[in-house]
Amino acid sequence: MSRRIFFTLVITALLLACLPTITIPVATQPAAPTYTSVPPTAKPAFPTITTEPLLFTTPTITNSQDYDVRNSLTITNLGPGRASKLEIKIAVILDHPPTQDVLSFEATPGEMLPRIVDDFGNEFAVFEFYDIDPWESVTVAFHYQIRVYELHYAWSACQGEVIDAYLQPVTYIESNDPQIVALAAQLGQGLDTLCAKTRAYYDYVTSNLTYLAYNPGDLGALWALSEGGGDCTEFSDVFIALNRAGGIPARFLEGVVYYLGEYSEGDVKHDWSEVYWPGIGWAPMDATWGRHWEDRETYFAGMSADHIVVTRGRNLEPLEGGHFYLWNYWLESLATEMRDDEFWSVSKVEH
Repeated sequence: MSRRIFFTLVITALLLACLPTITIPVATQPAAPTYTSVPPTAKPAFPTITTEPLLFTTPTITNSQDYDVRNSLTITNLGPGRASKLEIKIAVILDHPPTQDVLSFEATPGEMLPRIVDDFGNEFAVFEFYDIDPWESVTVAFHYQIRVYELHYAWSACQGEVIDAYLQPVTYIESNDPQIVALAAQLGQGLDTLCAKTRAYYDYVTSNLTYLAYNPGDLGALWALSEGGGDCTEFSDVFIALNRAGGIPARFLEGVVYYLGEYSEGDVKHDWSEVYWPGIGWAPMDATWGRHWEDRETYFAGMSADHIVVTRGRNLEPLEGGHFYLWNYWLESLATEMRDDEFWSVSKVEH
């Protein structure tokens, strides 16, 4: 997973004061997207990208767990010059029925610009800071109380119409590539429902891909198939690509998890997916955690009470295709450097 940064050099010398601002991008910037801004306290409408119903089938909820979730981003000016402006965008955790409810939310600083809402219904808090001196830091911090549900869908009733969204290929989910189309057709041959096809795709990914070392970059479904594995991002990309190639709507979820085990403390970011089934609705899937045989059924059309959705959708425009956050800054000297430090913690709330 990655994020992009660019900066703008502002010439402040008196003799050059009449000259226009010089822009020096570190990464090529895409065309500016169109956003809808709402006040921080407003709830966004469900994204108009699709005419989907909220839900057909109610899942079986077997457990729930409350979590204390903290997320902070600190930007430090390493000098030698001053940063005249800093803009930060950070994804805000929202309700994601039926898997999670946000019980409380607190932001520091409390004052922010109107939130941005993208086509997937994600919200992004926007902050601006000015005149950051060398070795000065600014921090944005979020504190949540979130209730997460353990649930499972019965998928025997899998008849009806599918929605016409979340079927197209996008960057890193190359569902129209001949290799992926052929593989989806081969795996789904002779299966009479979309749910059965999804199960075949899930079994293929969980059985044939190997979890490789965490890679902060984006590599995509084709890369993962050629290399035989990847991290949670690639597991999700391949699984979504196969479903879309098979005519099944599927979408990318990114968030954090509560996990005690092989991962280091604080390494809680994770990617998984949802698949839309006729007569059922959106069913959660985690092909990465499902690669362990003893967990395979838990993460097919179901989820344990430890996955917290932060965003849905791939290649998010407000983050310029990145993940979780984006920051831009304007400098008064080319020699000035800036550094970001992100922190997450997820801890259980015992009642």
